[in-house]
Amino acid sequence: MKKLMVDLAFAFLEPAARQELLDAGTIVQYKKDDVILSAGKPMKKAVFILNGFVKVCRDDAPGNQFVLFYLHSGHSFGVSLVSGEAEQNSIVSIIAAENSSVLELSFDEKDRLAKKYDCIYRYVLKTAVMHYGFYLGLINSIAFEQLDVRIEYFLGRLSKAKNKTKLKVSHQEIADSLHASRESVSRLLKKMEEAGKIVLGRNQIEIIALPFKKENPQDRNAAACLPFFS
Repeated sequence: MKKLMVDLAFAFLEPAARQELLDAGTIVQYKKDDVILSAGKPMKKAVFILNGFVKVCRDDAPGNQFVLFYLHSGHSFGVSLVSGEAEQNSIVSIIAAENSSVLELSFDEKDRLAKKYDCIYRYVLKTAVMHYGFYLGLINSIAFEQLDVRIEYFLGRLSKAKNKTKLKVSHQEIADSLHASRESVSRLLKKMEEAGKIVLGRNQIEIIALPFKKENPQDRNAAACLPFFS
């Protein structure tokens, strides 16, 4: 079962690399809302998502959380891949958005495998570039876009990451993720529905016409090997 999870999530890696990844790492099961990595705590391991769905968040002073982006099967947290020469405190939290299986690997083992397997080395580099793109997109969204555009950006990313057009997400969850009021989010979602972009349900939003479309499974598995998945 464990081998199958690694093979499915990281099918783009060489078979020998997947086996060593499994042998060297530890698979941990997290329930929804479990904290995988806490902001302010040392990063001691590289994190690889086998299945499920996790969110990377930034905490502000009052304890509120702003969702930066989501990770799913075949993805890893980029900073955890390029850190490790000295323990660094994380500036973000990683939280399970649903029940998830995560492979955790020591930095020494990560470095060893990256030196041994070119496919893992390229994966580390491309993941770092991917997350750099995430941060640039996020900064652009916050600095230059209105709330309605940010809501579309959020829903589009969520739909793409989950590979679903029907999303179980409440207005309050969107508001919390974007640091906006629920009333403003609800008003703009209603306008989006009137424009034919979405259909609103009870704690559910169906994507009808947003820039981000559902992808096929092969594209989704390959996404982690691309410089940036959208």
